[in-house]
Amino acid sequence: METLDQINALLNQPNTFQRNLEQLILLSQKFVSLYDGSASSGDVSLSDELRPLLAAMSDPSATISAEMELTLSTILKILLRKSSNRLALGKTGMTSILRSLNRILSERNVKASAELCNAVLNTCYDAVNVQYLIELDGVSLLMKLLNSRDTELITSALGALQGLCYEPRGRQSVRQDIKVKCYDLHTNYRLAINIKFSSHFHFVGYSEDSIVFIKRKRECTSTGGGSYS
Repeated sequence: METLDQINALLNQPNTFQRNLEQLILLSQKFVSLYDGSASSGDVSLSDELRPLLAAMSDPSATISAEMELTLSTILKILLRKSSNRLALGKTGMTSILRSLNRILSERNVKASAELCNAVLNTCYDAVNVQYLIELDGVSLLMKLLNSRDTELITSALGALQGLCYEPRGRQSVRQDIKVKCYDLHTNYRLAINIKFSSHFHFVGYSEDSIVFIKRKRECTSTGGGSYS
């Protein structure tokens, strides 16, 4: 894709977020406007070059504005709708995604963090990426995000966890810690209600004891007012 090639060319340049910021913003916004509404980007049979984007986003020394981080995260999410891109990631690519998420979280960029969780969700359509996430401790990182006070970030993290749970290995990994995190989230019942907690966690239906636990916590929190939709 011509627009992505232009973005990559700029990302490969040194100090690009200082020297080429205006061009990067324009090209990135153009890419999002072209492809965000579609199921995939470009020729679905060919993988795109993701390395410049992943390298730039995961670079701990990079100085990237919050707006630019959000746009780049959206581009990655769009690109990972394509199966050929997901399968081309490999463990190195998944490592870069998790490093990017850790870096952006450290900068408290909640919107970009939520968008990166959506990108992680897209990777989970392929079993091999679920295995990489488990090996790289990505499950624990996603579970930690449930402690956030931001509804959008929690919802996106839950979506990624739900995607993981469609694979037996991912489901098993999430189960190891899910009871503790369910409790953490339910201690703030109003937030849990707002994000429709129960519907996002319907995947725990694969575990009977988890269902009992969730129901018990719903009974405890519903006495404080409000109702689940």
